Amino acid sequence: MNLQQAYYEQKVENTFLRVKANTFREFFEKPKIISSNIIKTNTFAFDSTGIVTNQQYFIIPTNDTFLLAVLNSRVGTQWFYSTLPLLRGAFFEPSSIFMQHFPIAKASDKERAPIIKYVEKIIANPDSPDVPRLEKEIDKLIYDLYGLTPEEIAIVEKEMK
Repeated sequence: MNLQQAYYEQKVENTFLRVKANTFREFFEKPKIISSNIIKTNTFAFDSTGIVTNQQYFIIPTNDTFLLAVLNSRVGTQWFYSTLPLLRGAFFEPSSIFMQHFPIAKASDKERAPIIKYVEKIIANPDSPDVPRLEKEIDKLIYDLYGLTPEEIAIVEKEMK
């Protein structure tokens, strides 16, 4: 590589970075659901602070805390284990090619409201001793949305222990 070529590559790289930073800044400033690209189970978090991530994260640009609940539910866990390919070390990679097929239950505003209320309580105080109880309540409501029978719920509960 000669000096002129090195200068050109540096100029292109800097221009690219400036354009990329400006293009994605607004994207990151908006509320979003995030998860690591390589995870042991479905662990999705909600960000409304404008955190910037790198390519090691899966990002869903939304402020839909109902979706967050469904993704983190035991139904979501069951879907992870039954659908996503298992990587070495028992990890999953929830890439968009798979996540685009995640089945989101249709729910009315009335059905969504208690789930959203519980999620907001968890987000407001994630260290509360009430979190496990709230998560169980969310799971029960989500089981109802998916129309799971008591037998199916027992399977999900047993497999997730």
